[in-house]
Amino acid sequence: MGPVWTGDAWRSLDYGFALWRLAGKTQPMKTREPNENHSITQARVLYADTDKMGVVYHSNYFRWFEAGRGSYMRRRGRPYSQTESAGVQLPLVEAGITYHKPALYEQVLEICTWVAEMRAVQLTFAHEIRHRGDVLVRGFTRHAAINREGRPTRIPDEVADALQRPETHPDEPF
Repeated sequence: MGPVWTGDAWRSLDYGFALWRLAGKTQPMKTREPNENHSITQARVLYADTDKMGVVYHSNYFRWFEAGRGSYMRRRGRPYSQTESAGVQLPLVEAGITYHKPALYEQVLEICTWVAEMRAVQLTFAHEIRHRGDVLVRGFTRHAAINREGRPTRIPDEVADALQRPETHPDEPF
């Protein structure tokens, strides 16, 4: 016999499917080249980021995608915390990554982030992580815009405008 689903579990499952449907495309987008409006954040590979061989563990790249995304927003004068305070959240609904070369212990990485696509209720960031000009990974994160009640909502104009303008604010290292 399979699991018994309570009402709360079904509501949670329905919410997940609603976000999945809201995301539109279900196939990973082709990673585009960085545009003129990208941000670059640096990070050093820590020992804790690696396996016994000194190679970065695969899931850590998603942490750096998040660091790049946060930096991208802060540098445009619209930290994610401000967007949440205005009642809009951007939960992750899809992510993809292609590994080209491994990152290694002690390397200083460049996390290049840009907005690849923006729709009324959906936002896709593209990411490249590089070391000394070599692309190590390419990936994307897709986010749905929801309100405080968890319902889909349009990305506010002030957020959309901020994400499309050039960097105007310095960022502090994470």
